Amino acid sequence: MIQCVGSRIPEHPNCSRICCSVAVKNALKIKEKSPDTKVTILYRDIRTYGLMEQYYTRAREHGVEFIQYDLNSKPDLNIAEGKLLLKVKDKILGEEVSLQPDLVVLASAILPYENEALAKMLKVPLTADGFFL
Repeated sequence: MIQCVGSRIPEHPNCSRICCSVAVKNALKIKEKSPDTKVTILYRDIRTYGLMEQYYTRAREHGVEFIQYDLNSKPDLNIAEGKLLLKVKDKILGEEVSLQPDLVVLASAILPYENEALAKMLKVPLTADGFFL
């Protein structure tokens, strides 16, 4: 799983606030159904709000691997010899890590729809980013 795809960048500076929690929850569910499955979450900063911090701890205890990456060293996904090849520089180790995942799940930015007309009709203000206040 790759977190913060298209978010927390200059064009879309906001954190979507749910992606990390959902990724950790899904990782735990995968490990519950198939304990031998290797699950790796690539993240910039794990942001598990409220009680979800407990799930992060549980995920680590169940063998979910967490690799922190930097905005300047985003994960690189390619196909090599008919297989997925994911390379990422582990921010903590300072080394490039290569993975050959069967599946890659992207946690992409949550962006607002064009809400101006509806906001005016309902008399609900929008944030500067276009979300309902």
